[in-house]
Amino acid sequence: MLEFYEGRLTDMEITFENVRDIIVETLSCDSADVTPDTNLIEDLEADSLEIVELSMALQEKLGAGIKDEDLGKIHTVQDILDYIKRSRRNAGRPLMDLLELYGLMDRFEASGLTALEWEKDGERVALRREGAAAPVQAAPVPLPAAPAEPERQGEVVAAPLVGVFYAAPAPEEPPYVTRGAQVKKGNPLCLIEAMKMMSEVPAPANCVVEEILVRDGEAVGMGTPLFRIRRV
Repeated sequence: MLEFYEGRLTDMEITFENVRDIIVETLSCDSADVTPDTNLIEDLEADSLEIVELSMALQEKLGAGIKDEDLGKIHTVQDILDYIKRSRRNAGRPLMDLLELYGLMDRFEASGLTALEWEKDGERVALRREGAAAPVQAAPVPLPAAPAEPERQGEVVAAPLVGVFYAAPAPEEPPYVTRGAQVKKGNPLCLIEAMKMMSEVPAPANCVVEEILVRDGEAVGMGTPLFRIRRV
């Protein structure tokens, strides 16, 4: 069994005395005032900044500080002991991973493979034999270009100002125009509301509405295409 991990105390060496000494040093309190049931805030009058400093000291000396999101769950010295021991049990896994990695390296060295990738629990290791040629990638085959969309015919009527597009003069009324409608020059195609003022957008010529390019109630900018028309 390994007694040290990255030069820090193991789970077997974490005692109340270890934690008490760190608390006394960090919070400048008397060791006689620190028991497993001592409340850090109520009994030792530690503020939030001192609790953070204590967590940093625990990380430095024991290798198991308290995560920021868990600080609010720590109230007593016993809470700290339980938290650190629980963290240490969860942290034991990397030692086993090292043994697995060394075994993987030995098997790779003894094999005839030139490259190997290994992934477990979100960790990825790539091994490549020195002097091994890089894999040859096939040259990409150019794909035939997609046929271009036929250019739409007709003239575009754009928004003359920024605002909200309304197809009808009122919510209960039919729209000014529909697709395929014939419109005389000057007749309204729609309304644009800007700063609580309604502005009509007139037809620039006698035309047929080929396509309506925006939805009723949609916000539009100056120059946004509204209609596609064909002059008649």
